[in-house]
Amino acid sequence: MRKFYFLLLAGLAMAGFAQAQLTASNLPIVRITTNTAIAGNQIDGNMHIIDNSSGVNQVTDPPTFQSIIGVKVRGSVSAAKKSYNVETWANVLGTSLNVSVLGFPAENDWVLLSSYTDRSLLRNLTGMYLYSQMGYWASRMRLCEVIINEGTGDQYQGVYLFGEKIKRDSARLDLATLQPGDNAEPEISGGYILRIDDSNEGFWASLHLPPYASGSQNIKFRYEEPADNDITPVQTAYIKGWMKKFEDSLSSGNYQDTNIGWRAYAAKTWFRDYLIFSEVMKSKDAYRKATYLYKDKSKKLRIGPPWELELSLYNTADCNASSTTGWAYQYGLTCDTSTYLPPFWWERLMTDTLFVSELKCRYTYLRENVLDTAMIFSYLDAMSDSLNVIQGGGTAQGRNFVKWPIWGVNLVNEPMGGAADYATEVARIKTFLQDRLAWLDTQWWVPGCALSVNELLGEQENNYISPNPASGNFNTHLVLNKQTKVSVSVRNLQGAVLYTKNYTLGTGEHKLNHDISEFPASIYIVTIQQGDYSRHFKLVKN
Repeated sequence: MRKFYFLLLAGLAMAGFAQAQLTASNLPIVRITTNTAIAGNQIDGNMHIIDNSSGVNQVTDPPTFQSIIGVKVRGSVSAAKKSYNVETWANVLGTSLNVSVLGFPAENDWVLLSSYTDRSLLRNLTGMYLYSQMGYWASRMRLCEVIINEGTGDQYQGVYLFGEKIKRDSARLDLATLQPGDNAEPEISGGYILRIDDSNEGFWASLHLPPYASGSQNIKFRYEEPADNDITPVQTAYIKGWMKKFEDSLSSGNYQDTNIGWRAYAAKTWFRDYLIFSEVMKSKDAYRKATYLYKDKSKKLRIGPPWELELSLYNTADCNASSTTGWAYQYGLTCDTSTYLPPFWWERLMTDTLFVSELKCRYTYLRENVLDTAMIFSYLDAMSDSLNVIQGGGTAQGRNFVKWPIWGVNLVNEPMGGAADYATEVARIKTFLQDRLAWLDTQWWVPGCALSVNELLGEQENNYISPNPASGNFNTHLVLNKQTKVSVSVRNLQGAVLYTKNYTLGTGEHKLNHDISEFPASIYIVTIQQGDYSRHFKLVKN
């Protein structure tokens, strides 16, 4: 039956391709060319991107970016619509080349995500946007249309997300670089990136079993950076020891003690906000797959950023994921036989009186801005509108679903069956979010609740922009307690970065001026990035 299902999808895709022709798009056009088929092993190729400032991109236009690349399939090579890992190279020998692509900070590791099972094409994008709006780094991504030539001619592949891979980098997760010789304090204390996942490569298992387990399930921590073949035995012992201390302290009788409990090993703000984000999105995979953790030098354990959000926001009925009520961290209540369950952390944290009190205050604060449904819907409308611009005789999402005719085809046990059209799919996300947030309000909303003065000052007063609205110039204002690398960027609602300026600033107050006189009148997003923490502001340009 499963074989028949995949053959059916393959047949539908083959039938659809003849009609899916890309001649022009309002989205960037990414063309990848190789001499042989792209599979699970990296091969060399070329990438050309057409991203004209006019917003009109013809496939015959000269590229605005081009590079030699290394490319391979990301995930299953048998997937109907494949995702890809892309590395920008200086030469065919595979020498990494850090370069800015589509306005993102220069790097060499990139991803092309297919969003095949997400008919909105927006769930990953929306999740990354919301998490970054909450003040944290998340992978920056842009919608694009993709053509791949594997030596047999151009083949249109549909709408993709081009963006940043989660990686240690000064413009991504700004962590210390851990060298093989860093085997003593303080160097050995960071930076590490770990991942809770379903991979059996380079991992160790937690000594604390997940709640609701019906069998021998355990939690696997995978080495992400340094990789399993790079990390030294001493470094392995250090990070495993730190994780054990965190989990042991969280399970102990003194876990609520702010000095010797779990807060001595983990950053409460990150865990608090990650829980809020995950419960809003209610992904089937929340907490148990593609869950990243990282530890910088001389700092506590942090969690995030989010990844793989296709099964969030009402996209599968499996394991109660489509219900607007109930907790995602209690996944095991519904699916206790699942091989992968969330760790015990979240159940335990939600019995920590102070943690819950601060979480409720933070949620209440976020509901008045970042998590206000009007603001989220405005973003969803802007992104879905960009997929419905008519260029080249059709729309981007229209071409995608001619290539991949999956309306009405059940892929991931969609609630009520798959939506019949694009507008219905986006409307379902909005309805789910509205109802989900309404339920969370009954659990977490505390009228008049306020966070600590220091936290609110840090968010509302120390970092701000003025004037707003602006006509020709605007200023960013910030206060620093140490020398810090700061980046200020401006992007439009489609995600295109239009302006970036980097600074190294000392302790004290700073007022930075930015010229946007040539920008058309519109709404823009201003980001002030400080390490792995960021603040985002809506700027109106007159």
